Amino acid sequence: MSRPAFAPDSCVVAEVTPSPNHGERKDGRRVDMIVLHYTGMSDAEAALERLKARGSEVSSHYFVFEDGRIMQLVQESRRAWHAGKSFWAGETDINSCSIGIEIANPGHDHGYPNFPKRQIAAVTALCRSIQTRNTIPPVRVVAHSDIAPARKQDPGEKFPWRTLHESGVGHWVKPAAIMDFGQALRLGDRGDAVAALQKSLGDYGYGVEASGEYDALTRDVVVAFQRHFRPERIDGIADPSTRSTLQELLATRGRPGPSPGGPLPLARARLRSLPLDCAAYRPHPCWGQSAGRPLRQNRKVAGEESPGSMDKRCRITSGGCESRDSATENRPPGSAFGRDAVRVKRCGKSAPRRR
Repeated sequence: MSRPAFAPDSCVVAEVTPSPNHGERKDGRRVDMIVLHYTGMSDAEAALERLKARGSEVSSHYFVFEDGRIMQLVQESRRAWHAGKSFWAGETDINSCSIGIEIANPGHDHGYPNFPKRQIAAVTALCRSIQTRNTIPPVRVVAHSDIAPARKQDPGEKFPWRTLHESGVGHWVKPAAIMDFGQALRLGDRGDAVAALQKSLGDYGYGVEASGEYDALTRDVVVAFQRHFRPERIDGIADPSTRSTLQELLATRGRPGPSPGGPLPLARARLRSLPLDCAAYRPHPCWGQSAGRPLRQNRKVAGEESPGSMDKRCRITSGGCESRDSATENRPPGSAFGRDAVRVKRCGKSAPRRR
């Protein structure tokens, strides 16, 4: 088996598949943003190939499939080409200060299905992993549509930002209730109220000037804001619900978010489906062989056993993958390695699976 072009930066990466489309981060910029995208193509494999194609001039650091499998295309130290012309909080070269994550989803032009729970659990784990290596304020975990509202709408209103926030990723507040009364600002309006709205949007990070005119750019920014923070109604109209939600975000942006207190406790049930090593926290070699839900277990090396604190051993032989766990009797029923773990066959290999 050939060695990968580089070692993965994150232990949740299943495979390294390099893209040639990257460069140096300008002026030695450090990573302090995460930008989330959807692929917007009907086929995930085709989207991945485009990100890897020389001459396409697009790439991302990571790619997350619908089943939760994570690939790394560009090293985190390098400048991937994912943001395009964009702006956030004074930054115009977003590529030089961000990590880009492409999430496989056909997008609005191809039916826009919901994001699978396993995929969101994987994205959450990946973002948490990135945050352990970089200082990323919650308000700088953004959508592609936030930084390029006139051009982009991904990852869109179906992306569960609240789920990520509750696991310690990004900024979010409960949207204010929608009321069909009160002042609503819309395209063509002018005045101090419009200028105040634009200033608040700019203070949060959006690229809009306080001109006092509700122009097309302001409408696009409001649409992007609603996709991210008030997805119940996306109409580009700054109604009282939109403006109240914005003010709450401004009031809470400096406060610490939810304390995860461990590996994603609020998404723990979902994370049980992730192919993570319990000791070395690395991908299981059998992972991705089928649509099964393998449990975490120690990394397997051909003919060897991984070191670890638990009595969990797994090895690959010419006959397939062999696994034994003598520690399950000491674990509570229902745990990730509890008594209800069973063995299933997968492409000639075996791995434990929860009932």
